[in-house]
Amino acid sequence: PFKPLLRLRHHCRLCGKVFCAACSGKRLLLPPRYNQREPQRVCEMCSCLLQPLQPYLVGALSRSVQPPVHDALDAVSLRR
Repeated sequence: PFKPLLRLRHHCRLCGKVFCAACSGKRLLLPPRYNQREPQRVCEMCSCLLQPLQPYLVGALSRSVQPPVHDALDAVSLRR
């Protein structure tokens, strides 16, 4: 049972089930369909599924592989 301030509960960001902090302490990158770039809290069972995918996800979700975004096209930014 979860008790306030003694045993906190958290949601696994992959499966959505509720776990205690000890059972959901890992943070891993999620697949691209979740649209999250930072590692998210996952449970032990989901971490076993996501662990082999981490090298691929690091390469696919990192900011260095994303296309550049040029928001401002005014005269000052064009001179730079």
